[in-house]
Amino acid sequence: MVVLDRLNFRIHDVHVDDFEEFNRDLDKLELLGVFNIHRDIGEGASDYKYEVRLGRGDGAVFVGYQHNSINPKVANERFDMKIEFNPSKHDFKANKMFWVCLKRFIDFRKSIKSVDLAFDFPHDIENVIPVSLTGKRLHKYKSTFYYGERKKHGYLKVYDKVEEETKELKKRVRRAKGEEKERLKRELEERLREKKTRVEYTVVFADPVTLQVFQSFDSFGIDEQYAVTFCDLEKFDDEIQCYLYCIKSGFKALKDFKSRRKREKIKKALQEVERLSFDSLYRESKKQITDRVKKCLNFEWDKLSGFDTVIITDGFPF
Repeated sequence: MVVLDRLNFRIHDVHVDDFEEFNRDLDKLELLGVFNIHRDIGEGASDYKYEVRLGRGDGAVFVGYQHNSINPKVANERFDMKIEFNPSKHDFKANKMFWVCLKRFIDFRKSIKSVDLAFDFPHDIENVIPVSLTGKRLHKYKSTFYYGERKKHGYLKVYDKVEEETKELKKRVRRAKGEEKERLKRELEERLREKKTRVEYTVVFADPVTLQVFQSFDSFGIDEQYAVTFCDLEKFDDEIQCYLYCIKSGFKALKDFKSRRKREKIKKALQEVERLSFDSLYRESKKQITDRVKKCLNFEWDKLSGFDTVIITDGFPF
């Protein structure tokens, strides 16, 4: 299964007056108790002057306006607006009025800066062997593998999805008492018997691309950068087992093996076992992913939240 795990897009040439009206709409809705908004003023060169965050945790939405690297004197009071969130964890229904507010920008030019793609596999994290074919160094924390820098192009993260999904359940077990605690413990034990490994990959475009350009991509060259397999090290001879154990444990990257013969031997061994093709998996889910991106760019919260139809009138009842 492939899901859109993060979307970062731009709304271009938003006039200061339009952004202020958008902000006032959010203020009114916050006063009515519709949602909570956190605002901040970015001061760093890589920050946005106006930063707005709706919600908390993985389902939050970040809005940035007027990047500090842009000279206001030459921008003619028009700046790009950034929207970033996780469509798979965001509650569109609960935050529908936020998306209604964004409707004022429906006819503005929009483009995509980056996306995170998440691939789920019914395998034990203990059997995964992720190898960078381009020399990226592996960082490992507990059972999680990291290649590259977070939010940068080519970033790869491999982790135990069941462990992540059961964090809240574990907290409930600790808080519960009596029969409720025993019931939750049985539920937790059943969930922990499941095996699910998630691989997340970040695509960042040097310059934001239009939806049409994004839809034209059939792959993002993930298979050229990484070789990820699920297999038992016992399948390899002793020498290869040692090499792969070093890679898997984070002691060495493929490029750290000074001997070209050793590097080629490792690559050949990995070619002899079944290797995941992320590009093929993306092609199979391409329509679903691109349709979801299109709905986000069109602020179609009703279709993203599972509603068939919704009627929204212009303006607000205040």
